[in-house]
Amino acid sequence: MNERDASDDAEYLPPPPPAEDTEEIGATAGDWRIESDWTNAANDLGSRDAAAAVFASDAGRATVTVLQFPTDDAAAQAALDIRARIGDPTYTEQVFDDGSGTRYDFDGATVSRVVWHLDAQSRPHSPGRLYIVEAPTNAADSFAGQAAYQLYLALPL
Repeated sequence: MNERDASDDAEYLPPPPPAEDTEEIGATAGDWRIESDWTNAANDLGSRDAAAAVFASDAGRATVTVLQFPTDDAAAQAALDIRARIGDPTYTEQVFDDGSGTRYDFDGATVSRVVWHLDAQSRPHSPGRLYIVEAPTNAADSFAGQAAYQLYLALPL
């Protein structure tokens, strides 16, 4: 328990409030464990809220970011905005076997990313969410071996 009194130090700033709506992901994903609490994240895509956490496993370290938009369409547009910034994805797939949701995999030279959003047909479904997993690119033979993709597969979504 932190018993530090804010009056001890004029420059003391309390920690940010816990990021909302991250319970669906939690603190573990298969062999992956969260390194520190969820925090408010940079929000340069126009979302209402953004939260991020770093996860680690034997496969490496990866950052999960959850952005909350007012609608599924706004989340889908933000995914397209990411594509416009970093280029065409290596792969584009559906999230669920029923064909719902859209996932973009980016196998970059230095960073690998998995970006996905769900749609009204997706179950489970949290409207307006955009998810991003980013990790340094490793020497894997294919995207399937990249830490970003490995964490995506382990997430309980």
